[in-house]
Amino acid sequence: MQQGVSLAPQVEERRSVVKGFAGFGAALLAGFRTHLIPHVLAAAILVSGFAAVEFGGGSDITPSFQAFALKYLAMAATYVLLFLLLIKFLRMVFVDRPEKPLSHLAQWGLSNLADGRRIANGIHGSLFTFMMMSGFTMWKNQVAVLGHFAWDRKLASFDLLLHGGLLPQDGLAVIFGFPLAAKFIDLAYLMWFPMLFASTFIMSFQPRQTFLRLRFMIALALAWALGGIITANIFSSAGPVYFGRLNPFPDLYAGHMELIRSLSASARLEALVLQDSLWAAYAATPSFSSISAFPSMHVAIAMLVFLACRHLGWGLKHLSAAYLALIFVGSIFLGWHYAIDGYAGAGVALISWWLGGVIAKKYGPDQTSPVTG
Repeated sequence: MQQGVSLAPQVEERRSVVKGFAGFGAALLAGFRTHLIPHVLAAAILVSGFAAVEFGGGSDITPSFQAFALKYLAMAATYVLLFLLLIKFLRMVFVDRPEKPLSHLAQWGLSNLADGRRIANGIHGSLFTFMMMSGFTMWKNQVAVLGHFAWDRKLASFDLLLHGGLLPQDGLAVIFGFPLAAKFIDLAYLMWFPMLFASTFIMSFQPRQTFLRLRFMIALALAWALGGIITANIFSSAGPVYFGRLNPFPDLYAGHMELIRSLSASARLEALVLQDSLWAAYAATPSFSSISAFPSMHVAIAMLVFLACRHLGWGLKHLSAAYLALIFVGSIFLGWHYAIDGYAGAGVALISWWLGGVIAKKYGPDQTSPVTG
């Protein structure tokens, strides 16, 4: 009798796993309907990206740039996995406190892997992300091909006018122009890719298609389309770090970039490595460019994550707000962007978030009180 009692939880757990796998197929098929809008948006970005490369004169990704991109994608994926494991470990230590931690961790992983709805949603979310980012990558090369970085001088002049004739970089240098502070900003900016992957991964692998999840996915696609493709190609620009290399007159940002290089001599700023790699890919034959300043999609995506995290608890709300501030500061201080790029990126995010809410509310899952704002 005691043996039967001890085996009951294991039998129930196996039944739960079998039931989860059995529901996977139905959930996957149903997902094509519940993810229709995100898939259509992502497919439009992908197809238009192919067309842009075919008819716009851009080249395919070069092997050197592909190796460079894969390196940072692998790094981002590693950081995401380590981050999720750390969160689970901290929860085990301070909240769950199981008697058998390893067994508890294994059961947690198995229960998530066996959740058919979660895996089905994750597949659809991953497909959505792959189409969207692949199309955007092809479009980004056109910023140099179609626009020839024609807007840098105008954006720099407007930045000066907007800030009373002063360069925002010079003001930030007073606060962060020290090796330790610069390294902190550099590391925060480097974590943007893991933040992007973590947010899309976590939102994708949810067991239900909630209003917030659908709104985030739609807003993400709209932000890339409106900001990273349409606006970026209309206002083609490279950013302060490349200003002197593209404009045949005194470089407004030479002094600040010299400061960044001097700080990197003692703190090794990864931003300089990335900037040189991007320029090498652009200057190579064949050329492939992933350079684009206006608007700042780093700020736009960080803003979208903050807008979503406002509905996920006090801690995530304030953590995402702090990270948004770091990204905005880093985008200017490290030479990637003009300040106006960040303002525009935040504006793109707010518009996309509002439109995503309107669309998700009208065509999304039925809810009596969807999250708004």
